[in-house]
Amino acid sequence: MYKSKPMHISVLSSSLYEFDQGEFAGGKQRQMSMIFHRLASEGFRVSVLSNGESKSKEYFDGIEYNLSPHMDSPGMTNKLKKILLIRNYIDSHSPDICYIRGNYGYNPIVKSVNTDSKIVFGVSNDRIFESKNTLFKKHKSYLLSIADFIICQTDKQKQLLSRFTDTPSKVIPNCYPKYNNDNLLPFKDRKYFLWVGRLEPHKNPEVYLELAKENKEKKFILIGAEGSSSEYHKKIYDKSRKIGNLEFYSFVHPENIHEYFKKSFALINTSAEEGFPNVYLESWRAATPVLSFHHDVDNVLKDNKGGNLCKSKQNMNSEMEKIHNNIKYFNKLSSSSHKLFTHNYQLGEIYKKYIKLFNEISQNHQY
Repeated sequence: MYKSKPMHISVLSSSLYEFDQGEFAGGKQRQMSMIFHRLASEGFRVSVLSNGESKSKEYFDGIEYNLSPHMDSPGMTNKLKKILLIRNYIDSHSPDICYIRGNYGYNPIVKSVNTDSKIVFGVSNDRIFESKNTLFKKHKSYLLSIADFIICQTDKQKQLLSRFTDTPSKVIPNCYPKYNNDNLLPFKDRKYFLWVGRLEPHKNPEVYLELAKENKEKKFILIGAEGSSSEYHKKIYDKSRKIGNLEFYSFVHPENIHEYFKKSFALINTSAEEGFPNVYLESWRAATPVLSFHHDVDNVLKDNKGGNLCKSKQNMNSEMEKIHNNIKYFNKLSSSSHKLFTHNYQLGEIYKKYIKLFNEISQNHQY
């Protein structure tokens, strides 16, 4: 795309390198990996500051990884080292755009070094808009306002953002590569219900275990990577072993997990809150409906476009029963799920929105 000097985009992410090495599973990292590898292939210069066992520099698939153990270390001393690390990195690289997803605390560090670098902040979930008190909200508003532009995942997030800052923003949804239609499976080849995610209390995986126990004639699979607590992970694992119709997998490589989605009757979401779950996209692109207790994406489930918003265990059990036993009902939801993905969330279309936005920002256009 660029024949002379390519646009330089720096990404600050403590875990992106580990994700690209297959050592970490996370939706936020998955999205960044897909988008920025695609931009690198289009001729953009992409560099990443990320966590590594030692200070080093590596190149992989057209991306420069600057690694340091200080990007993901606890303690006040290490926090100070992390601030210095980010400052030195920005000062030495002087990127056109610095992309930060989720960690708004990085914003003032970048701006204090190089006011010419444009900060693009990506909202990673709805929890960022929670405010414990007025002082906390003001502090968060200040940090968000430092960014030059903010990317929201959903219309809901853009509305919530307006309560904190008037920084220019737009909605660019999460995305996934298109699934080969030849691999889409019919009703007769669907085998189980599925839960996928990091095992965190706010995702309520125990509710999924209860569903499995209440529906002994159906098969369930839970793929739960370890979250912030190894004790909680072990708790869920120990409970799952006592449920005969449920299989538990702690980690499945992102490149292999699609096999589980395409054989599922439906993805079950039990989270109290989310942003834009990657698992919804993985499910929809495999023509697999989503059944959610609470979390919707701009009302698509409420409108029965990609599954159903159940709100109660009684409704969830009823929906599971219909999808499991009624081929016409399954086919209806399966078809709407795949159409929803195809028309709105394909990587081949979404990455172009990033290119357009980054070009506008770097050229100082009015947004």
